[in-house]
Parts: sequence; structure tokens; C-alpha cells
Amino acid sequence: MNAITKPYQSHDGLASSVSDSRKKWARLAIPERLDGKRVLDIGCNEGLFSHWCAERGAKEVIGIDRHGPSLAFARQRYGSDRVRFLEQSWDVLPEGPFDLVLWISAMHYEPNPIGVLDRIAGILAPDGILVLECGVVQQPGRSMVLRARHDGEHLYPTVELLERRLLRSFAPRLVARPELTPGDPVPRSVYHCRRRPVRVAFVLGGTGKGKTDFVKRHLADTATQTISLDVVLSRMATEAHHLHRLAARVREVYDPANLGPVYKVVNEELAEPFVDWLGRMVSAGDELVVFEGHLADTVVELFARRHPGFEVWTVRRS
Repeated sequence: MNAITKPYQSHDGLASSVSDSRKKWARLAIPERLDGKRVLDIGCNEGLFSHWCAERGAKEVIGIDRHGPSLAFARQRYGSDRVRFLEQSWDVLPEGPFDLVLWISAMHYEPNPIGVLDRIAGILAPDGILVLECGVVQQPGRSMVLRARHDGEHLYPTVELLERRLLRSFAPRLVARPELTPGDPVPRSVYHCRRRPVRVAFVLGGTGKGKTDFVKRHLADTATQTISLDVVLSRMATEAHHLHRLAARVREVYDPANLGPVYKVVNEELAEPFVDWLGRMVSAGDELVVFEGHLADTVVELFARRHPGFEVWTVRRS
């Protein structure tokens, strides 16, 4: 087994360690059963938590870390057909989806934590959980605060910055209150974070009802996408390379001066393929997507049923 001067984690059969892993594990509040789940352990260190996830039934556990000696130790002690360890940074994460992602005792090493957290959101299963344990500065304001630690100076977020900005892609829940551990300058908190559902707003109404003005005034500044359904349908009718099965029928009735017949076809004949097409325009990284057009309420209701992971709401201009 590769020699480590003093293990960081509390492995059975080894006399001493830097961290009290069992106490930390208890604070993480990992589900008791992980049967059939995929787990990603970011900054896995010597692999102990990856191993414990496998013991709870996870079908696949991937641990990643940048420290070669720790990973060599992890592979030799805990590697198996269900537990793999990869030597890599977290600039690129393994392909998801993952049901459980751990990012434990490591965020203070990352100069761009919001980038990593956004990448985690992109690989987390719709009902998955990110377990984040990190130092959080208990003071007012939204800022990163520089603190000295035994291994150098690191930046730690205030509570407001973490919860409102860094975790923008998640709905975080505090599961373990701040606690100061030996060697740390900042108390650590534990959050369970689920992906925040993408909000999809349909601003509906006929021509001249003020839909565009409403979007500009009230939604454009916060939306990640604003999509005119007039433009979507016009492109579908006029772009030769458009291969979607809706296109042929839309072309039959398309009149650039009057989109009423096109909307009639979409609302009455082709609602199902059309809402599926709209769903493809929404990405996991979106926060708010606004569709503006002349859809029937029944079509929006169909969209919501076929995309249960989105938070759908309607504004009707009349």
C-alpha cells in the first residue's frame, strides 16, 4: 500500500488520522440506503466516503481527486468493480446523471466555485442530491473572505453569497449547523442541495396585446432565454434545413402576414410534438425561459405534464 505520512481520513486499522471521518460522516446525513444509485465523490481524498457509499448499496461510485498518493491509497484499499478512482481536476466532471454528489472539505481550494457548482447541477439527476460541506463565514454581506489556514490562505463565502449566488442552480437546505473543526479558521456547514427547477413562463395573447412590452419590462432582465414563438414558427416554415416533422405541416399553412392559421394547427393538431420541441429548447442551466406567443391554455397544460421537472406558469395578456 502506498505510504501516506499521516492519513487524512479515519481508516479502520490505522492508528491515527488528521480528520475525524466518522463524526464528519454523521454530519453529512447521507441516506442510509443507496441501492442502485450512482455516486460522484469530488475531492475524494483517500476514498473512505466513496467506500462507505458503496457499502450502503450504491451500484457505482466514482471518486475524483488531484492528489496522486491519496488516490493510489484509495485504489489499493477500496477500489473494486463498483468503486473507481480517477486522478483529475474538477474542471471537467464525469458524465452524469448522478443520484448523489459529494463535495466535502474541498470548496476552499477552488478559485471559481460557482463554475464547479453549475457543472454539478448539469450532471445531477432530476431527483438527485448534492451534499456540500464547506467553510461558511458567519457575517453579513455577500462576499468572499480571505482566511489563513495551515496550508495557505483561502477564500470562504459568506452565508448570503453561498446560498443566494454560488448555489443559484440549487434549492439548498442546511442539515448541519456551522461547526469549527481543528485546523480550520472558518466553521463548516453541511447543505443538501437539490436542483432548482427551471422556471418556464408562457406570456400568451393575440397580436397587439402587449406581450413583447410585458416581457421587456418585467422578465427580460432575469430570463436566461426569451423566445418568440412567432419567430420559432416562421423559421420552421422558411428554413430549408429544418427537418422537424412539424415543419412540413407548418409550411402548408404559413403566411408571414398572418400566423393565425399556423397557431391553429399547433394548438389543435400538433400540440404534442410542438411542446416536445419547445422542451428541447430549455437547458438544465437555464433559470427562467420565457416563451411569448399565441398558444392555447391546453397546450401549456400539456407542456407542464410532459415536462414535470419544469416550474411552469402563465401570463395572459388580453
